[in-house]
Amino acid sequence: MLLPLETIAIILYLASISSQSASKLNLTYSLLSILAAGLFCLLLVGLQTILLLKREKLYTKRSRLLISICSSANKALGCIAAIIILHYYAVYNIYNFAVPKLSGNYLLQNITGMLIYIFIAICCWLPWFYLHRRTNPGSWTLWSYLLHRFRYTFFILGLWLPGIVLNDYLDSEQNLISGEQLEIISTALFLLLAWVFPLFLRKFWGCTPLEDQELKKQIQALTAKAGVKIKGIYLWNLGGKSIPNAAMVGFLPPFQYLFISHGLVNRLREDEILGVIAHEIGHLKKRHILFYLLMSITVLSACEPLISIFLQNRIYVILGLIGVFFLYIRFVFAWFSRRFEREADLFSAELLKDFRPLWRGLERIGLAYGNMRSEASWHHYGIAERTRFLEESYYNGTMRKHFKRNLNLLRLAALAVFICLLTLIFYPSHPIHSSSIETSDYNSETHHLNQQDWLEIKTLLGKHKLP
Repeated sequence: MLLPLETIAIILYLASISSQSASKLNLTYSLLSILAAGLFCLLLVGLQTILLLKREKLYTKRSRLLISICSSANKALGCIAAIIILHYYAVYNIYNFAVPKLSGNYLLQNITGMLIYIFIAICCWLPWFYLHRRTNPGSWTLWSYLLHRFRYTFFILGLWLPGIVLNDYLDSEQNLISGEQLEIISTALFLLLAWVFPLFLRKFWGCTPLEDQELKKQIQALTAKAGVKIKGIYLWNLGGKSIPNAAMVGFLPPFQYLFISHGLVNRLREDEILGVIAHEIGHLKKRHILFYLLMSITVLSACEPLISIFLQNRIYVILGLIGVFFLYIRFVFAWFSRRFEREADLFSAELLKDFRPLWRGLERIGLAYGNMRSEASWHHYGIAERTRFLEESYYNGTMRKHFKRNLNLLRLAALAVFICLLTLIFYPSHPIHSSSIETSDYNSETHHLNQQDWLEIKTLLGKHKLP
């Protein structure tokens, strides 16, 4: 599951403006500006939705591309509108006029800013519901659609909210914690939050325990055969009851869960369900989630110098970081993601000793999404490509071994790069830098003292002539 870039942009912006003082606009004007921004987004997206609904065919490749472009534009629209509001008046005026004592509170300012963005995002979602109901399978109501969008746009709040609370506490203890210790503590706390995060996802996404005991026993037998442990198996509510999907979340016990959507259980046969689940077990067995986490920590750590250099120009910070994240996700993450999907496909075939359960399951999933088997996404190969590779590699041992060998070598090379970068970021830079400063200060001070001593000696020599 990828973090929404627009939500990341808002989080970065809130972090960059939290130290500013309140502007002098009145509270009524600030609240009206928030409502006006929401209404503007509502009308603009509404007009866009009407024009798209007038198209006779919404399932063609061209229509899907157009809808995808409009969806991305809507996300950018909500994000930009929120940043404009936050930049000029909203967060600080609310507390400056309503509760002046809280106007400088870091935690409350961030929470208020996020609530403003959530309001504007909902205004962008409302018209889109009517198009989404036409183009996506399942029985949707307006409430279920809004809940679905909220859950899968703002699940990052489970990391963000504890993060800003801990950041607020660490800032208050800066006199007792050195810079190097702060970086180590922050990284350790991030890993701790990421470890527990699946528990939050299970609650936030409204997952319920799987009640089909027979299917549950078969899944447990499959995980035991693969040698992995999961805490629980849950039905995953994706809003529309017909969307077939599954996901393995978590990277270390005891917070490892298997999520299965209602659509997967209802649309696929039992052997096909097990084929898809074996694929998800492959992600856990091959430590793909842990690899992604290490990549993310490395990228975040590498971005720290960018933040410190351009902190005064926060728009550059946001654009730069979003650009880095986009390039990382679109190329580095996507490259590994596509190959990890293939590796998990092969694992499913090897675990079940048959490629056909997953092969048929993927084909049914493609049909459920509107006969999109030939369409690829940026992080997945198309279903036609995946099933072709799965079948060919299953019967061709040389092809399978060649793929695994190359992927393992590239994975080791990537891990070496990440470890080197983390070592350079967290260990030598600060101590060397600080020691060099201290040494230069000491040398300059010593040189200054030597000059004073020499002047005193010359004075003494002038007063007292030596024989």
